[in-house]
Amino acid sequence: MIPFIKKVYNCWLDHCIRQKLLHRYLSGISVLIFTLFSLTVNAQSTVRGSVRDEFGKRLQAVNVTLKGTATANSTNADGEYSLTVPSLQGILVFSSVGFTTVEMPLNGRAVVNVDMVQGNQSLNEVVVTGYSAQRKRDITGSVAVVDVKAMRSVPSGSAMQALQGQASGVNVISSGVPGAASKILIRGVTSFGDTQPLVLIDGIQADLNNISADDVESIQVLKDAGAAAIYGVRGSNGVIIVTTKKGKSGAPTFTYDGYYGLQLPESGDPLNQLNSTDFARLTKVAFPGTTLFANGLPDFVYAGPGGTGTALAGDPRVDPAKYNLDPKNSANNYLIQQVNKTGTDWYHAMFKRAPMTNHNVTASGGTERSNYLFSLGYLDQQGSVIESYLKRYSARINTSYKLGKNIRVGENAYFFY
Repeated sequence: MIPFIKKVYNCWLDHCIRQKLLHRYLSGISVLIFTLFSLTVNAQSTVRGSVRDEFGKRLQAVNVTLKGTATANSTNADGEYSLTVPSLQGILVFSSVGFTTVEMPLNGRAVVNVDMVQGNQSLNEVVVTGYSAQRKRDITGSVAVVDVKAMRSVPSGSAMQALQGQASGVNVISSGVPGAASKILIRGVTSFGDTQPLVLIDGIQADLNNISADDVESIQVLKDAGAAAIYGVRGSNGVIIVTTKKGKSGAPTFTYDGYYGLQLPESGDPLNQLNSTDFARLTKVAFPGTTLFANGLPDFVYAGPGGTGTALAGDPRVDPAKYNLDPKNSANNYLIQQVNKTGTDWYHAMFKRAPMTNHNVTASGGTERSNYLFSLGYLDQQGSVIESYLKRYSARINTSYKLGKNIRVGENAYFFY
């Protein structure tokens, strides 16, 4: 009986040991699998390379993007880039202004070099230069075509202000006063006299400051004598050609553009103002013999037949009962003025928050023989200086009718208040 019991006990003990070993083995396998999975999930790769043009010149500021993601970077001054990607699979997209966009599959490569070719499509565009039209590639250095969509995205009171930073070689200097005209310089100061360029809106000389950016279809800036030759001496400072929106054939279209913004003066005390106590202290430093602040900042100042001076509160010389103002006989006046010891914060008394809102509604449409456009605009721009503002109400109407193959009549009217 005892040998049988020992045998059963040994079998049970052996089973327990095997169970423990199996549990430890499975636990180890689980930890290993989890570790490998974590390494796989967190693994990232770096793609490097360089970008050149068709002549071998390194290109800077080329956008490099992993297609379908927000992962992006740009080339440095040496035309080199580095991009961290989840894996060495996917497609890199290389894009730059003036060059054809290139898509390059990674296919497991960590080094990808790209050659980009100049895009000829934009250079073959026709640009209006007055009464004629030329290919952009022939005058690309002397004409700037403004990206109107980007210009409209800038909150501004007029198309003139919105032009700032939208064209190379064109500087717009604004005074900051709502409604005030800005100064436009094309390629710097070109003369000692008038430096303003010639502005043509739909073929007529006009003021760009009174045109809303929402009404503009296209803007072209002629920057040198070759492009602006037909305008003679009047175009010596450059020419800005503006074309406003017109109706197009198709079903009636209604559009609305609007925004609300807030201009804030500089916070804190940018002028480093003095208060009344500071003023009295500095006056004594500059004029040690002053009687006005001999005993510090007084409570009252007075002036009467018996003389003038300063006094503290409770002094009989500044008793309110003695106050007298006789406009007909100033010799009888006895004036008492309480001193403003806290002072006045003139900066925040003059400057304030300045809201700005703009609304524009347009209706347009047409057929093969006629088209129309009607727009209404409202601008309310408050200045950051009190009592300064610009409110503009505007309406634009233009229609066009084809009476024959070479005859077209219509009008382009703009009203603003």
